[in-house]
Amino acid sequence: ADAPRVVGLRVEPAERVMAPNGTQQLKVIARYSDGAEKDVTRHARFQSNADAVAAVSPGGTVGTKDAPGEAAVMAAYLGEVAVCRVVVPRPGE
Repeated sequence: ADAPRVVGLRVEPAERVMAPNGTQQLKVIARYSDGAEKDVTRHARFQSNADAVAAVSPGGTVGTKDAPGEAAVMAAYLGEVAVCRVVVPRPGE
């Protein structure tokens, strides 16, 4: 009952502008009620809201496609959620 519990989550980077067909490894940090922080990337669950722009692997590697646009990549761990915003600009922008 006295064990620290997860009270917050953050994803690094929180936002990234990426080239088409690029990759970015995400890092998920959990903040605990005792103030400690821990890398929980390998235990987090990942999901993209726009796989046509940026898909994410179960291990947290984001891979962009040829299509320009925006995607929100969600990381979830023990009831907490954080988001990384991925932008793939149009060529020439």
